[in-house]
This record gives sequence, C-alpha cells and structure tokens, in this order.
Amino acid sequence: LDLIEKQGHVAATAAANVYPDLHEIRRYELTLRRGLAYDAGQRRARVPGAGTVFERLREYVPDDDPRSISWTATARRGKPISVEYETERQQRIQILLDAGRMMSSTLGGLSKLDHAVNTALMLSYVAIAKGDEVGLLGFADTVRGYAPPRRGRRQFLRLTEELRKIEGTTTEPDYRAAFEFLRARSGRRSLVVLFTDLVDDEASRALVAAVTRLAGHNLVLCCLLADPQLAETATRSPVSTTELFEKVVAQEVRDARIRALAILRRRGVHTIDVPAERLTVATIQRYLELKRRSL
Repeated sequence: LDLIEKQGHVAATAAANVYPDLHEIRRYELTLRRGLAYDAGQRRARVPGAGTVFERLREYVPDDDPRSISWTATARRGKPISVEYETERQQRIQILLDAGRMMSSTLGGLSKLDHAVNTALMLSYVAIAKGDEVGLLGFADTVRGYAPPRRGRRQFLRLTEELRKIEGTTTEPDYRAAFEFLRARSGRRSLVVLFTDLVDDEASRALVAAVTRLAGHNLVLCCLLADPQLAETATRSPVSTTELFEKVVAQEVRDARIRALAILRRRGVHTIDVPAERLTVATIQRYLELKRRSL
C-alpha cells in the first residue's frame, strides 16, 4: 500500500559531481551554424556606426538598411544577403541566484533553482561568447558562492563549477545582504540578472526594497518562474470547499506577485515571468535586447 518508506545509503568508491544541463549549449551552437539564434523574429534597432564587429550573414529582410547588403554573398547565393554586425562594447554581467526557500518548489520534475541554474549556465555561455565579463553570486540567508566577473573560456569553466556547488536551502533569502556584498565588490555598472521567486507580500517587500537600491547604479533584470498550476487553480471554478479555499489562496499569491512586478517595473527594473520551459530562451532574448540597446 506504499505506507512505509525506507531510506538508506550505499557507499560509493568516488564522489560523483552533478553538473547543470550542458545539452542546451550544444543545441545553441547548432542553431548558430544553421543561421538561427535565440533572438530570431525580433526586429533589430540599428544605430548608425554602432556595430563594427562582424557577427554573421543572413537573408535580407525589408527592414534592413540596403547598405548592409553583401553583394559578393548575394551573387554567390543568388538572393539578397545582409551582413550583420554586433557592437564592440563589452559589458559586465552579474548573475545572482536565490537558493532560498522559495526556489525549492518543483516545476516539471526539477526545482525552480535547478531551472535557474541551467538558464544561468546558458546565459553565461552566450555572454562570454559575446565578449562580456560574467560573474556569479549564489545566496540564501548568507552568500553561498561567488565568482568575480571575468571573460574567456576559463571563466565559463569556473562558473560551471560554481553552479554545480549551489544547493537549495529552506531558509529565507537575505536580499539586502547579498546585494550589499555585490555592491562592495563591484564599482562598475553591470547588468544584474537575478533569478528568484515571489510567493507572499513579505518576501515581495523585502525584494523591492533591496533591488531598488541595487538598480540605482546597475541595470537589473529580475527573472521569475511562473507556475502554470497556480494560474490554473486561481481561475478554475471550485466544486468543493477545499477547492474554493485553494482558489482564494492562489488568487492572493497571484495578486501579490502582480503587485510586486508592477512596483519593480515602475522603479526601472526589467522583469521576466515565464514558465520553466521558456525561461532560458526568454532570458537570453532579453539579455541580447538590452545589450543591443546599450543600456
């Protein structure tokens, strides 16, 4: 009847390291070779003279500047081909991972923290490939891991190791302490990508208060994982007292989340609130968008 569960330990001959999902990096490399990217379908705002570093060739679209046409590639392929450039301006990216209580809940077989770690790994790979400096800060009630921003392949390997070591906790995150730790070690303006979650008003107030000060000197992108089950519970018609109670609680959590996100946006914080399967693509798309706008 599955009424009893027994746990045990089996001695291992060696330690086994568990790394984030590296398959997504391979898929990203394949999309680049096929002329695709995470920013496919987005319209590029071209600033004259802003891009001078060659990035790739692609098919010409009506919104392109005719001066971007590569006539040699056009003659070779028999159709208009544009040259795409990227800005040579290097940026600093600080990835912040909340490993506290709110990130321990499960979505799609993985914890929210696991989803965030996988996305952080992919983001660091793309940013380093773009020539940016990338750093990492893992925190809960205290700082759990830190890697100063650097660029290059060796930095990506170091970030992979740091991400492997971050474990979820049952403690409340101390946003203020984590952000002060970051501010004390980073005098240069950065794009701060924060992976966290909002469940109740108290946590929302703590985040809003701390992130507002951080956003005064940095560009902040707050990435949240939407829970489809929460949205479904908040909108379904209850057929019992229990379902009615669940609906009321779900609506309160949803409304608190909406209020917190609205406050963050009014204070200049960029936000993402998407399901787990869209987190990686949405985060990288927003990073590329902010990088092109040179914010």
